[in-house]
Amino acid sequence: MAARRAARLAARLRGDLARLPLRSESFDLTLCHYVLEHVKALEACCDELLEEGLESSIARHDLAARACRAGVRAMGLELWPRSEQITAACVTAITVPEGLADAQVRDHCRERYGVMISAGQGAGNLVRIGHMGPTARSLYPVVGLAALGRSLADLGVPVKVGDGIEAALATLSEPAVVGAPA
Repeated sequence: MAARRAARLAARLRGDLARLPLRSESFDLTLCHYVLEHVKALEACCDELLEEGLESSIARHDLAARACRAGVRAMGLELWPRSEQITAACVTAITVPEGLADAQVRDHCRERYGVMISAGQGAGNLVRIGHMGPTARSLYPVVGLAALGRSLADLGVPVKVGDGIEAALATLSEPAVVGAPA
């Protein structure tokens, strides 16, 4: 609801800015509408966070992260970093098995299963499953795990996809603990 409101307001602002006579060869005010859209999108996100509650949002992200990481471990894959103390609740990084490149895995995952996973941002041969904001809800982490697991299996890696999905679902069936440390 808040996102639709932000989109409508951004469209109105875009139209208002386009009518302003503030263009020259070196300056085009209509470019500023992108900044305004980001500000309004941030406002919509803040509205959603306030509606959900900060502690509930943190608990939801923590649950999604725990589910995703449990699935990765159960598939027999290696998490990166190795220490849970320095992981983020919004993304799970996985070391790409020997013999494959992260781009190869990401491309296959997107082309074959329609799921986008991210690169390791220069940290090595990694892929990342995001679970932030709306993707920290419901079965999004499971979809990411399933697509990654099947992609790796398609590319010849022995991986226990079913065990990973089961572990993630078992974790998701646990209640999110509001107020627990992230």
